[in-house]
Amino acid sequence: MKLEPEQSSQTSEIRQLGTLLKPWDHRHLFRNHMSPAWRSVRERLGDRVSKCIVCGRSGVSRGHVRPQEEGFPPLGNLVPLCERRHVSPFVSDALNEWWSVEPCMGDQIRLAEWRKLPFSSFLGEAKAQIGCHKLYDDGFISLDTMLSCDPMRLNPQVCLDAFNVPMPALDSNHGPATSRLFRLKRLKERIKLREDPNERCEMYCEYISTARRLGSKHAMKSALEAVNKVRSQVQSGSVTPRVRSRFYYEEALTWMQRHPDPDVSRAIECLRESVKSAGNEARSAAMSALELIHAEMFASEFVSTAQRQDWERRQESALSALQGENVRWTVNHRLHRAEIRIKAHFQPEALLAEIESIRVFRG
Repeated sequence: MKLEPEQSSQTSEIRQLGTLLKPWDHRHLFRNHMSPAWRSVRERLGDRVSKCIVCGRSGVSRGHVRPQEEGFPPLGNLVPLCERRHVSPFVSDALNEWWSVEPCMGDQIRLAEWRKLPFSSFLGEAKAQIGCHKLYDDGFISLDTMLSCDPMRLNPQVCLDAFNVPMPALDSNHGPATSRLFRLKRLKERIKLREDPNERCEMYCEYISTARRLGSKHAMKSALEAVNKVRSQVQSGSVTPRVRSRFYYEEALTWMQRHPDPDVSRAIECLRESVKSAGNEARSAAMSALELIHAEMFASEFVSTAQRQDWERRQESALSALQGENVRWTVNHRLHRAEIRIKAHFQPEALLAEIESIRVFRG
């Protein structure tokens, strides 16, 4: 029996496709300018070019301040950042240890202290093994912060702030799949201890969110089973508007992400119910409203001018209610607005202006 040839980056078909796409990717051109751009950095920094601008350690690499994937060339965009090990293994170990020392829910004082624990408290001497380049690439150092660094002097506070990120934020934004599996087990145990319907439903929402983010068929099935277990409590009115809104939000995203057969229509129904249930909870309503627009856009084969204008108006209203929220999250929904304009075949100039506004927003 003749086997199909393995598709890898070395097969002629893939190389041919890469050749066709090459004119659209300017990064290969940027690479040709790396050496001249780095020479200008050496001339400007002198002996300091061999030291990381954040922590001062040697063993540096050429770090892009602004991402070249977004079209930023190397000239005036390179700084020396130290290279060490990747952050993710340390994140996984820290999260596992953090969840293992969770106090009982009845001890509110210790629970509050547990939630304030920083990443650095679980690292010890291992902190020296993590490089500033990896911290920046993995989102522990923001673009705004990196832009504010003075290359002519050390910026140690930037490194301290990166390591002092609270563990709940680390769990939400950086938690790898292995840690989420551990978290699911912990959440199962915590749900059993909940007697208050509102607290129990909120914990189920956490469970659904964690399970759906894993993405596997088994995890998605587990998320939908959790939805069915808690639905009667939500419909009985025994939970607050915020928790009820979040339940429908998490259910909607589970239907949206279900693999391989997402149910977008059902997700839209859930998101409408989430917006309706939020009441005076403006943040909850805004988050659901943004995801509702995304779901409607995903479901629409054709986008009229009126539909585009309606989506953009609703999006602007929702984003205005989320001023000061996580920058990456807000940028994500501004990118959805660019998607709307692409799908509506909107004027190229307006689309480019929107993409440029995202760059400006990122700092």
